[in-house]
Amino acid sequence: MKRWLLAIAAAAALVMPPAAAQAAPSTSTFMARTAGSLAFAQWSLGDQYNTFITAAGNDGMFLTAGAPPFQFTGILFSVNQRFCDTATDENVFRDLSAFVPVSPSAVVVSGGLNLASVDSDVQVSGIEQRAPNCASPDFSNRTVSFPTITVGVHLRWAAPAGSKVTTESHVNLTDPSGDHFVAESLSQGGFVSAVPTGTVTSEDPSITWGPLNTPLVSFLARNNQLTVQLNQCCG
Repeated sequence: MKRWLLAIAAAAALVMPPAAAQAAPSTSTFMARTAGSLAFAQWSLGDQYNTFITAAGNDGMFLTAGAPPFQFTGILFSVNQRFCDTATDENVFRDLSAFVPVSPSAVVVSGGLNLASVDSDVQVSGIEQRAPNCASPDFSNRTVSFPTITVGVHLRWAAPAGSKVTTESHVNLTDPSGDHFVAESLSQGGFVSAVPTGTVTSEDPSITWGPLNTPLVSFLARNNQLTVQLNQCCG
């Protein structure tokens, strides 16, 4: 009986296909670079309209291997007001904002973070609520509208000499399960307090100011980052 079993086992071994060769590990590499700069300021104007505004210009670029670069330049502007319209005896609440793309020349932040400018017209939109009787607003009879206003933002930032703060970081990540994932990231950034001057104009006299008073907060910033990632599969 044992001879028959041995013979069957030998025959089976002859007809079985050979074991597949082990596939070579596949490797992929990802490289990306991002660069961005920002000019930012906020004001509480303390005027008859109780105005609070934010203005900022952003310039950013993203570049990855094998793809065209992506660049975005935009302006953020927002205005919040609450006041009494004495001509109509109405309590007015207004909240308008926009973050819109603009031409690269409209936002300029110097590489040394000593100068910046934001100079463009933007359309802001939002909500305006009016309630009759400023002394005791009747919100049950309020009216609501959704205005759009063109605002001209013309601002310049200047930083004191020697006030820049530069930061750097280096991150190295490795997959502990067997070096199948490795990433290197190098980041460099800068930040400086800077005082903006200039004007904001529009067809609405309550949204036209200049020169602006001292801001609550204002600064210039930039960040550059390079990332390299290696993935190895099925080794």
